[in-house]
Order: sequence, then C-alpha cells, then structure tokens
Amino acid sequence: MTVVVTTASLQDRDGAFRITAALCEAFSTITPVWANAGYTGRFVRDARNIRDLAVAIVKRPDQAKGFVLLPRRWVVESSVARLTRFRRLVRDYETLPATHEAMIWTAATWQLSNRLIRWPSSQTLSKAPVQVAMACPAGVQAGLCHDAGFMTGSW
Repeated sequence: MTVVVTTASLQDRDGAFRITAALCEAFSTITPVWANAGYTGRFVRDARNIRDLAVAIVKRPDQAKGFVLLPRRWVVESSVARLTRFRRLVRDYETLPATHEAMIWTAATWQLSNRLIRWPSSQTLSKAPVQVAMACPAGVQAGLCHDAGFMTGSW
C-alpha cells in the first residue's frame, strides 16, 4: 500500500503522478492500474511511456441513467469507507499532509491486524468483560508482546 496526501488545490490527475511515482519506487511490478474517466489523456500516456504502467480507464456506460455501479470502483469506495471509521480521518483537521498520511497508515495497520487476529465470535461473548490473549509470534518473548498490549483485547 502507498499513501500520498496532497493539498486540496492540486487536481486529482496531477496528484496521480505523485502516487504512481511512489508506487513505482516501492514495488518493482504494478499491474493492473484502474482509474476513472477523469484520468484520461496525459496521465494515461505518461504512465505508459515513463513508468511502463498499463492504466485501464473504467468508464460509465453512455446509455446508463441514474446510479450505476462501476466495475472495480467498489474496491476504492469500500477501502475509503473502512478508513473513515477512525475519528481522525472523518474530518481533515491536520495541518500537515504528512500527519494525515500517518493517520491513514495507523488506521490501515489496525484494520490489517484485526483481519489477522482471530477474535471470538459474538455468540461466545457474555455481557461481562472477557479477556482474550493470543499467542505471541515465534521468536518474541511472551512478556514483551503482552506487556505492550499488542496481543490482548477486552470487551
């Protein structure tokens, strides 16, 4: 994952050059790249010629009226919706773009760690608080991860 936060005065298609530069720096191969119709033109040409990226433009059907679910668009929308569950990301009160990027990384890391940890199902939880302790990763001293509070949760 790569995060690039830009100022509001920067057009999305101009910010796309920054994100593709960051992606190409972080990963050796990137395929495929999907973009909406707002990115047609110079961005697609430059991505193909300079970065060797194949950009597929997802367009809205011409005959469609009203709301139309576009293919692959749900991936972006659901990711943004999950991230906005974090208070600091609902509104942009940060003065520095780097601070907002750090908040996005924090939220994404928390979500990923929750996907990796098996929490008990809601059927097994009682109304009383339940302490759950997971096993520490191999090679980590048991006291370190439990004392830091990384592997414990309470309800």
